[in-house]
Order: sequence, then structure tokens, then C-alpha cells
Amino acid sequence: MNEQQNISPRLIRPREAASYIAVSERTLWTLTKSQKIPAIKIGSAVRYCRDDLDAFIMKCRTSGQAQTPDLRGFEAAESTNPGEKVSGKGAEA
Repeated sequence: MNEQQNISPRLIRPREAASYIAVSERTLWTLTKSQKIPAIKIGSAVRYCRDDLDAFIMKCRTSGQAQTPDLRGFEAAESTNPGEKVSGKGAEA
């Protein structure tokens, strides 16, 4: 039996990395672009090191605040009722 089958890879794909830290792939990409999580580029492939992801988790945990991307300009609807007006940019009051 091959012993390497039981060893988890040190470098993982973006989808696996996002799942590992419980965020969407888009959030992972934003964190990578803002240099909060390092990525490794091998040719055209992007990979993440589990140790870097663990360090990111620990940094968020010990600092007491999450290292989330800047969401300025993002507006969430205040109501899910159809036909009800939503306050905010572009909405009439």
C-alpha cells in the first residue's frame, strides 16, 4: 500500500481552501488580493498552504476581530417582503 495516500496535501486548491476556512471562494479571493492570506502560484494554478490558512484563522481568533474584506458599497435589503420599499441608495423613501 502506498503510504502517501494517507497524507493530506500541504497545498490545496482555492475551493478546498475556502471550505477549510468556511468562507466563499469569492471572499477567499478578496482576502488573497488584499494580501491577508498568501497564495502560491505555480504556472497558472493558484494554491494555498494549510499552514497559512491556519495562521490566518489564529490571527482572526486572537485579535478578536475578523479580517474581513472591505464591503463598502454593499447594500443588503432590509426587508424580504415583495413590494415593500427598501431604504438606501437609489431607493425612494
